Amino acid sequence: MKRLILGILMISFLSIEVCADSKYEIFVDNSTKLIWQDNSDAKTVRKQWITDANKKAKNYMNTKGDTATNYCKNLKFANSNDWRLPIKKELEDLYTKKSKLKNISSNFPYWSSTSLEEYKDLAWVGDDDGMHRGLKSYYLYVRCVRAGQ
Repeated sequence: MKRLILGILMISFLSIEVCADSKYEIFVDNSTKLIWQDNSDAKTVRKQWITDANKKAKNYMNTKGDTATNYCKNLKFANSNDWRLPIKKELEDLYTKKSKLKNISSNFPYWSSTSLEEYKDLAWVGDDDGMHRGLKSYYLYVRCVRAGQ
């Protein structure tokens, strides 16, 4: 009985931090209860936040078309289809754990879904130096996230 209790306590302790699931190529962050895409697409897929047509029309909040938001919305991966683009705070938090990721671009510029209110053509982007503003027409990397169980 002591071994069983000790084993349960040990498993609970180990699951507090983070873990990777190589079966599905995901990164599970138990501290935030988020599940992150961590397959090779996370270091190769680059999308715009808005399309060129929406930029030209100054529709800076319209993410329809071939965009980072829609990439995540349409992602069917790891037996899930409820992926989304992370908000600024989630992406910022992920950077503190980036050493746990298996698939990461070398310069690490990823989109967040958070737009700047004062500058409609900019959204928050994360890279090795922290969070920055990026023009929504840039082609940057996309890493999708979903809520954990």
